[in-house]
Amino acid sequence: MDQVSASDRLIAPEILDDAFYEALKGLGMFEDLKHVLEIGSSSGEGSTKALVSTLRLNRHNPVLYCLEVSRARFAQLQRSFQKYDFVRCYNMSSVRSSRVASEAEIRVFYQTHSTALNQYDLATIFGWRAEGLQYLQEHPELDRDGIAEIKRANGIEQFDLVLIDGSEFTGSAELEDVYGAKIICLDDTNAFKCYAARQRLMRDPLYENLADDQTLRNGYSIFCRTDAWGHWRTAKANAIESLRRAQESSRRRKLLTRAKRIGRRVLNAIRGRS
Repeated sequence: MDQVSASDRLIAPEILDDAFYEALKGLGMFEDLKHVLEIGSSSGEGSTKALVSTLRLNRHNPVLYCLEVSRARFAQLQRSFQKYDFVRCYNMSSVRSSRVASEAEIRVFYQTHSTALNQYDLATIFGWRAEGLQYLQEHPELDRDGIAEIKRANGIEQFDLVLIDGSEFTGSAELEDVYGAKIICLDDTNAFKCYAARQRLMRDPLYENLADDQTLRNGYSIFCRTDAWGHWRTAKANAIESLRRAQESSRRRKLLTRAKRIGRRVLNAIRGRS
């Protein structure tokens, strides 16, 4: 029996029912969205679902472009959202394999930064990189500059909203290709994937940090262009308020879950004594 490539295995969603998930839902309600890009849609059960849930209600009819390199995950993604005309799914890499971070870059980062990546040894990490590159070698039709292709095919100069959550080793290259977007959301900022992207945007006077939590999973950040809001300052205030409510909702859900867990323990203890 042929062994299924790791890239073709369906995986559980990571961005799901937490503060970042709720924030993405809030961002989808912005009125000035036309072109939204999600890098690393997987099978669509996490961040894709969050974005679709509110983009479909947005009266300006934004388009969601979903990028997923895995053929198996893409097939599931396409099936899940085929009824939504505004969701366009693309089966290709976000950037070419020649732009994947080198082993030397990863080694230096690993030795000089303490992040979630240090939970794994370098051999394991290099193994992830090698597997991803091998997948593209076996499927050369997928090895493309997908972000640039989507821009050209749809006449897009800049995206309005972008989520970078693709390969562990392409975050910086992806930021290069979406730089200038009104809103940039980064996942895994406390890992190699988007660590450098977050640092760059934190230093950049063109961008302002709207939300940032380096303790949730492997960290996330949301940035907006300081000049992108123009005369609609109210929209920016609404954005910040949406993110605040999302984070508060996540905290309340955690407290409720904890309370239920404690309640079950107490009930079980009472039953044990009776």
